[in-house]
Amino acid sequence: MSNNTVFNTKSDLYTNKSKYKWLIIITAILIGTASIYYTDILVSQLKEREERQITLYAKTLEYTANQQDNQNLGFIFEEIIVPNYSIPVILTDDSGKPIEHKNLEFDKNLNPEEFEKKLGEELSIMKDEHEPIKINFRDENNEVFGYNLVYYKNSKLLYQLRYYPYIQLSVISIFGILTFLVFNYSKTAEQNRIWVGLAKETAHQL
Repeated sequence: MSNNTVFNTKSDLYTNKSKYKWLIIITAILIGTASIYYTDILVSQLKEREERQITLYAKTLEYTANQQDNQNLGFIFEEIIVPNYSIPVILTDDSGKPIEHKNLEFDKNLNPEEFEKKLGEELSIMKDEHEPIKINFRDENNEVFGYNLVYYKNSKLLYQLRYYPYIQLSVISIFGILTFLVFNYSKTAEQNRIWVGLAKETAHQL
């Protein structure tokens, strides 16, 4: 086999590997982009769903507060208010003092002062995330005489979905970098083998 044949064969192998390298990198970019786009759609849909759910929750609280003699209150309470297992909620009075909370996890060993502090921190987070929903109290003449405020924040699932694309993109980026390094190492090794092959062929012909 001549020197030119050996060189051309090795060159073709390297060219094909280089094409595979860029094919893998482009595929990884496309997968990452599509994943981020699709996940963003899911996050938007879930966020809208949670907003509707918490609005229904607040309106139900308002209805039950103003219809104490209604026979359907038990059904409404059990089917709408209680089933909220995911969205963290804090109910406050008109001065902003917490009255009740739901779906918030606190350390059971907290003393009352620590608990109030943690609850206040959660309330601050909720104020930054969403506008509160007002629950009006009405008298027999349908006149508003007071109100409560419902504060809430995104569920854990929504947080996880929101940050998932960035984690996935990081993993894909690491994969792409490793692929690039592997192919570069393969290139160097291939070049070394080409020179060794050429040297052996030259020595043989001499």
